[in-house]
Amino acid sequence: MRKIQTQDVFKLARVIKRANLKDEIAKVVEETNAETEKEKISERVGIRVFLTIIENCSDERTEEMIYDLFGGIAEVPANNIKSQSLDVTFDMIKQIATENNMMNFFDAAGKLQQK
Repeated sequence: MRKIQTQDVFKLARVIKRANLKDEIAKVVEETNAETEKEKISERVGIRVFLTIIENCSDERTEEMIYDLFGGIAEVPANNIKSQSLDVTFDMIKQIATENNMMNFFDAAGKLQQK
């Protein structure tokens, strides 16, 4: 698993824009900040935001964009993400959130999708 790269921010920005999730993600971040101790905020925000995105992205084009995003970060083909077990995907999301500064990632993606 690699660290999140700049290209991933653009991919996430497209997912956020396509799924119209900016307000929902802002709400998740705000709620998490209010209820979580400081050192766990980034991890919790990452997990909750990724799950919110998955939960709200039902059209096939957005679904494929999510496989591409997760596949790029996990350094596996997007089709592998599509066919792996949900447990593996959830563990991958937790690992991504734990190993990266998710607050900066979502903030940057949110700003890019405004443009």
